[in-house]
Amino acid sequence: MSAVTPVNPKPFLQDLTGKSVYVKLKWGLEYKGYLVSTDSYMNLQLANTEEFQDGKSTGALGEVFIRSMKTHCCVWMRSRAREFDDSIIARTDGVRSSHNIEHLLHLAFLVAHAIGCLIGRILPRILLADRGIQPNAVKISTTSSGKPYIESPVLDPPLSYNVTHDSGYVAMAFESKSGNEGGKIGVDIMKTHIPAGETAASFTAALSDQLTQPELDYLALHVQDPDALTELLFKYWTMKEAYTKALGIGLGFNFQRVECRMESAHNREGCSVSVDGKPLLGWNFQGFHYVDGSDHYLGMVATASEDRGVVVSWTELSRCEWVEEVRLLDLLERALPVK
Repeated sequence: MSAVTPVNPKPFLQDLTGKSVYVKLKWGLEYKGYLVSTDSYMNLQLANTEEFQDGKSTGALGEVFIRSMKTHCCVWMRSRAREFDDSIIARTDGVRSSHNIEHLLHLAFLVAHAIGCLIGRILPRILLADRGIQPNAVKISTTSSGKPYIESPVLDPPLSYNVTHDSGYVAMAFESKSGNEGGKIGVDIMKTHIPAGETAASFTAALSDQLTQPELDYLALHVQDPDALTELLFKYWTMKEAYTKALGIGLGFNFQRVECRMESAHNREGCSVSVDGKPLLGWNFQGFHYVDGSDHYLGMVATASEDRGVVVSWTELSRCEWVEEVRLLDLLERALPVK
């Protein structure tokens, strides 16, 4: 009998990035797609994904996030096909096979993802360059959980930052702060988009294991108003995501440990946050809304604070004095070579 050689799963998954993979969940569902990224907790992001049940295809899902948990996986789908639709198909020059079109969609997604990652690398370097620091003096490293930080030069006070990108937008939050609160900053931005084939109610149900019972009860009050339900759901998600990214944990943190309470789906202020059943103290949550044509985005920045309480606010992006909006071409003009 031949010996079985154990394989370290983390580098194994990293080596599969950019390749076609099959992912089988313990209850039998399978997903075929291109592995876009993975992290130290073995959460997976797939593109151009197709779902299979009992060996039979149940349909194309687009972009899928498979969140690894101790007892199960949470699959979060977001279709990308509509973002490329006829503009991509029109460039196939008559080649209409589903394989070629899916390949084009996959390439378009990977290009968009790669651009977002590249801009995310450029932004902190431009920030440092604006402070007179030359690129060859900058070294950016990552923590054991994958959160980037500026290793050198050593700044006083330290400069902390966090980057996120979604659906064509990239955001970076940063601050200079010393003490125990320094370094704890997280940002998340999301397009409030319900995946194709889903309703606001069914999508909420799909994410129910990342929400607390009081959150689900409050969401249920808005089930007759899909727009309000969608906005509230994504408010919950961006707050939880920004907080866990500020801690440097991200997807490795069970979102049910964080509970947000809001008085209204459209409120601008008035929210409490608790973690593990205890009120969260010493944190600021600054959220913003942004409308681009028919698309609606929500963003959230979470930072540790010296205050004893928790402050949560929401406002329109155009009214945020602490936000600088930069177009890609303007950013590239300011960019410096990255080595």
